[in-house]
Amino acid sequence: LKAIIDLRELPKLPRFWPTTDYHQTLWYQTPADIPEVMAFYRHVLGNRGWKEVAAEQQGIFNSNLKFRQDGHVLILRSHQTRRNPTQPKNLLGANPGSRFTIDEKVTDVSLVITDYFDMRTLPIYNSPSWELVQEASHRLRYHTDDSIVACEVRLLKIFPSAGWVYLDGGSSTSKNRRYLSFAKNGCKIDARIRTDRANPEALEIEVTCGVGITMPIPADSNFVSLRGLPTAKSKLSIPDLRATFDTQMQESHWLVERLDTNSLLRTIYTRGLQEVAYRFDVHEGQTVVTEEPHREWMRRNAENARKEIRAVNLPTPGAVTPPQYGRVVDRTKAVEFVSSNSWDQLRTTYIDFMNHRGYGTKTAGEKMAPLYFENDTKHIRLSFATQADGLGVKIDGPGLRWPNPLPSEKAILRSYSNWLEIKGRDFSLDHLHEFEGEMLKILGATNQSNAPEG
Repeated sequence: LKAIIDLRELPKLPRFWPTTDYHQTLWYQTPADIPEVMAFYRHVLGNRGWKEVAAEQQGIFNSNLKFRQDGHVLILRSHQTRRNPTQPKNLLGANPGSRFTIDEKVTDVSLVITDYFDMRTLPIYNSPSWELVQEASHRLRYHTDDSIVACEVRLLKIFPSAGWVYLDGGSSTSKNRRYLSFAKNGCKIDARIRTDRANPEALEIEVTCGVGITMPIPADSNFVSLRGLPTAKSKLSIPDLRATFDTQMQESHWLVERLDTNSLLRTIYTRGLQEVAYRFDVHEGQTVVTEEPHREWMRRNAENARKEIRAVNLPTPGAVTPPQYGRVVDRTKAVEFVSSNSWDQLRTTYIDFMNHRGYGTKTAGEKMAPLYFENDTKHIRLSFATQADGLGVKIDGPGLRWPNPLPSEKAILRSYSNWLEIKGRDFSLDHLHEFEGEMLKILGATNQSNAPEG
């Protein structure tokens, strides 16, 4: 239990300005110099049973300390800078009311706690096309001439086959870059695929240990969605899954509290200053568990995201030509198509569609006037224009959720996660073969178009 630490409970140096304050991450500024910072935390952590181990130095944080205890790692990074003039002069902390001057040198202090996991035990093996260039307990690095699609598919196969669960963050698309994360027994592994800096024709694969996740992952779940609020699915019944969660959370010294209503089943777990809630629902025959952080702004942002409508799911009744997904003059995104339906028919279709998804009709409009729909935070607009081959329709507004890239943009090498989203499919590893085939065709077409003539 001593190793389970909430960084917010650690003493801080006097006259500090907090920047990030969370139970696993703490970042603040202090006028204390680097040797004083290092001596302070050697004393504080040493008294709490943490053992200092060798730490590597990275980037601007050239004064790092690393501590380990009972499967946990705590890293202290510090570097000297000048106080940001945009920050308030009144500092809250050990000495309320004290001030930095604009020109005063300060020390950035960063503390991060992770679960320790020896990377050398991971199920990544050397193949003829993957060259191992760094092997350490905390990091593995490979160089390869394989395509980025082949690298991504390989990681998506070997980690789940060894019991690791894919964490779908939905933000991993780039032509020459991928970010993948996997979790197992509370540990989290981050894999990054990118162009090798020394050889732009090759790729570098770097695998490191990340900050662990709190959610107990159901044994029959092969992924956890991190889009908005963390969500997992299981075939277990709600009572069985809740009992499993209680057991695993109590093993990590969390206290259990039921908070059920007639329409909502929720369990709250607390440990020190930490608090997390899990909501249990049934959807399409499966139990869905959703993590609900106690921070209201996080909950509000995630709920707002859930209220958005996918642009690719909008109906296009009577479309004469395929819908176009593009950017209008003010750089916002819009769906545009030409319909053979009348304005009255389109009006009825979209009012039914939007109302069914929680969007009220703000203005029905006079004939041919724009239609506006809104919920408590978002709105969507439909505008119309008469064209030679029908009625032009344009749909835009912050209530639409857009894939990256837009469907009408030039085909690029998408990540598996975003490929599934564009296809409108729930996450499953069953589609890897189809994804790989489609992406390799794009890769082949790209290479062929870039090949020199003659």
